Amino acid sequence: MNSILPDFYQSLIYVIFNRFELNPDFYVCSEDVTSHTKGVRRPFWGAYYLASGLFILVLYSICFVAIARSKLMNTPAYKAMFVLGLFDIPSIFTHSLITGFLGFYGFAYCDYPRVFFLFGNLALGLWFGCSVSSLTLALIRVVDVCPHLKLGKLFTSRAIYALFGLFWAYALYGGVLTKPPIFTTHCMSWFFDPAIGNDPKYYVNLAHTYNNALVTCGTTILYGYLAFLVIKNTDSTFSSKFSNYQITILLQAFFFSFFHAASAGLYVYMQFVSASENLVLFTQFAWQFSTGSVCIVYLTLNRSIRKSVLTMICSMLPPKVKISVAPMADGILF
Repeated sequence: MNSILPDFYQSLIYVIFNRFELNPDFYVCSEDVTSHTKGVRRPFWGAYYLASGLFILVLYSICFVAIARSKLMNTPAYKAMFVLGLFDIPSIFTHSLITGFLGFYGFAYCDYPRVFFLFGNLALGLWFGCSVSSLTLALIRVVDVCPHLKLGKLFTSRAIYALFGLFWAYALYGGVLTKPPIFTTHCMSWFFDPAIGNDPKYYVNLAHTYNNALVTCGTTILYGYLAFLVIKNTDSTFSSKFSNYQITILLQAFFFSFFHAASAGLYVYMQFVSASENLVLFTQFAWQFSTGSVCIVYLTLNRSIRKSVLTMICSMLPPKVKISVAPMADGILF
């Protein structure tokens, strides 16, 4: 089993130092073209990922602009949501648009090995950034519901910007210093083994394994604890308004935790165990909706962002067709 250290020889930084030549021991295809794994055209799945990816990209971009323009951008939650968007939006290109394009035309790794390698570096770096950003957002939500926690001082001080800087350093580590996943049309998913005939154990990425274990456990624990706090704090009230608030928090916790935890855990499982095609497809869906669910939650369950989006859209309409957006009471987070 490989350790994390040898990742250097299979990383982007090695390729850069090697004049952009892939390591011949791990990523160079055989000169015998007949031995190459051929790509399989997947027009249905390719079209699905292209169409759904464009849809998610449009929705998320609208939400991202609304977040950036919001008066709540001075709050820790909105700062974290902004940074998460900086990782999530480019991720849509990897898990949806690039996946769809390569699948639709049936390209294989050996057709364009450098391109596939670079796509994998981009995908993994962005995933590492999304991972720490989403965990931090979950922690901020817990602190907002439970303000007596001393950890809240970290998020309300300038130290939060240093924390965001570490996010980018961590994303850079994942994209530049570890082994990249390689897309395959056979399963319409991403695996670390490029399937060129080497022992699959050479391509085990333990940094990815540890990261995903942290995401799976951390997301489940933090959002589970958030749900527990909300239920505990609302046991004694029967106000319908408070009940709606409670349901909103629980739904947000479910959607944020389920897709992040599922995609993270299942991608680790697929790295070590041969998975069925249906499970691989579900894992790819989970990765896609770990981003897609964010913008859907923003638009359906976050009244502040929904109001900002409506206001932004109305401001672009001609005066005669503008509609009024009624003011609404809203909390900072939800």
